[in-house]
Amino acid sequence: MKLKTTIILSAIILPVALIFMSNAGGAIAGVSGSVGDGGAKCTGCHSDATDANPAKTALSITDAQIISTNIPQEGYEPLQTYQITIGSNGVNMAVVASKYGFQLSAENSSGTKKGTFVAGSGTKLAGSNITHNGAYIGATPEWVFNWTAPASGTGNVVFTTAIIAANGSGSNGDKILTATISIAENISLSVHQKELANFSVFPNPVNENFVLNYSLQNSDRVVVSLFDMNGKEITKLVNENQAAGNYHLLLSPEVEAGTYILKVSAGDQLSHQKLFIQQ
Repeated sequence: MKLKTTIILSAIILPVALIFMSNAGGAIAGVSGSVGDGGAKCTGCHSDATDANPAKTALSITDAQIISTNIPQEGYEPLQTYQITIGSNGVNMAVVASKYGFQLSAENSSGTKKGTFVAGSGTKLAGSNITHNGAYIGATPEWVFNWTAPASGTGNVVFTTAIIAANGSGSNGDKILTATISIAENISLSVHQKELANFSVFPNPVNENFVLNYSLQNSDRVVVSLFDMNGKEITKLVNENQAAGNYHLLLSPEVEAGTYILKVSAGDQLSHQKLFIQQ
């Protein structure tokens, strides 16, 4: 990784590690500063980088500003996708550096990666983490991307970030900022969601086929998806408009044997269940 200044942030109940780096190609995986990354940051490539957290304090930039999300205050809902923004939140950081990069991780308290990042403009995946794809040049760095929450029962997730702030000199003067937020799992359905009527799956475990049962009181778009236990969508089994009525769908998921989460949504209704596939 070629960026010369790094910032690490932590926040809410998700362990997340984030790094701003000057390497135009993005950082190697595992340098977010998180527990799961062994605390590693960008010093492998930016060995002379110094702590920039005092500058963060002087500029009145908080961890929650550096790592901001649209996750509700009540916490994340399993398998839902949220937007995450890493940056200065409009604060002019020209006094810190001229080039920026980052890496961010999402983990549980023991350092196991949780959820799935989906890269957006100017970002790319770095293993299970996410990093910049090209150095951000300017005084108000910002990266926007998505994160899909893990399966139910995961608990708190910590986002940790290391941001590299590089001066572009190629010698010294780079800085690393860090931040952390922790985000809780919302263990109750949100106020705008309710369970699908007559929802059931049989058989479970599944050998080849299973029957999905549910009822719709009104016509709606029905989406049936399979997710792995980290919240990554593996396949969509149904994605269509359906009329009101009782449904008994025979489904044949063409996936490897393992444990999945079956998620069924129809408008403001949502049901999900752990599915054991044996093939």
